[in-house]
Amino acid sequence: MARNVFTRAAGKTVRNEIEFAAALRLRIRARDIIPSQTLAESVQVVRYSQGHKLSIPFYWAIYVHDGRGAITMPAGRFMVFFREQRDDPRLDGGHPQTKAGRKHLSPAEFQDYLELNRKARAFGLPPIMLVKRTVGRVKPNRFFSTGLRHVAVPSISAEAPDLFSNYVLTQLGKAGLLNVKDEAVVDLG
Repeated sequence: MARNVFTRAAGKTVRNEIEFAAALRLRIRARDIIPSQTLAESVQVVRYSQGHKLSIPFYWAIYVHDGRGAITMPAGRFMVFFREQRDDPRLDGGHPQTKAGRKHLSPAEFQDYLELNRKARAFGLPPIMLVKRTVGRVKPNRFFSTGLRHVAVPSISAEAPDLFSNYVLTQLGKAGLLNVKDEAVVDLG
């Protein structure tokens, strides 16, 4: 007598696989709508107690998503930006994921880049490093809450039949209830 391979645990496994496939599809779509290449490339699918979710490991992702107010630095302090990421020595190890991982220019590095800015200006080129005391507010770009709102359900429903069929065939094979010639005639659709 054949064992029953369709247990409650099997149903949970199928549901988890469907949720994971849907989250992977959402991750692909999220990469297309996130305005920052660094954030787009870092989107991860994370399993948690109630299913799967998309996550971005960088602390500053929330400022891109939710926006932020204007920032003014105290006297003697500056915000430094580089036109090209490849010129920013603070990013040698990649973008910081936490605030504690942020790096600052040393006074000597800051002076070296100011000198490079002076040379660039002398040749009529834009500065390499931008130095600001104040920056304006940044409007939100709600790529998760608005950009992905309408793709979750179609993604799950589109993946479900194939995932379920593959899972059932795999379980039948593991239970010894399916051989290669049987697989060609099984239709669960």
